[in-house]
Amino acid sequence: MIDTLLTYTSPIIGGVVGIYSYYAFKRRLHMVRQFIDTLDDALYDDRISEDEFRSLWSRFKAMFSSI
Repeated sequence: MIDTLLTYTSPIIGGVVGIYSYYAFKRRLHMVRQFIDTLDDALYDDRISEDEFRSLWSRFKAMFSSI
């Protein structure tokens, strides 16, 4: 009885954990991509303004606050 229960529930739990991990990784990767896009926009004219720096800093903090 327990063997059958564990046989069916462990893949379900593994699947749920896998799906959660995938979406967490995807969310973090999106944050990194946003930071790189902001950095690219700031470096486009070889000069970083104060507004661009503040935007970069907020994206940078957001990247590491989600860990």
